[in-house]
Amino acid sequence: MYNVNMLKSKVNEAEMPKKKLIIPRLKSEAEDAKWHERHRPALERAAARHILEGSTLTLREAAARARTRPVTLRLAATDFGRLGKKETGL
Repeated sequence: MYNVNMLKSKVNEAEMPKKKLIIPRLKSEAEDAKWHERHRPALERAAARHILEGSTLTLREAAARARTRPVTLRLAATDFGRLGKKETGL
């Protein structure tokens, strides 16, 4: 699934100490985009290192860990008329 040699080269090209990369809370989406662009190499190395270590989660594992709770939505009967029976599960 992943090209292991490419991941190893990403990790080795700039050996850095394994310190946790902290993503700050930024005020706007534009600031967030700039921060991620400036820190992209470090983020890619961290992701590659986590993949090689096997410390990443699959989507199924992440969903199992997520806290969920039942939610009820009130919809008008006319809204159900617009949906097909397959989409509503009725």
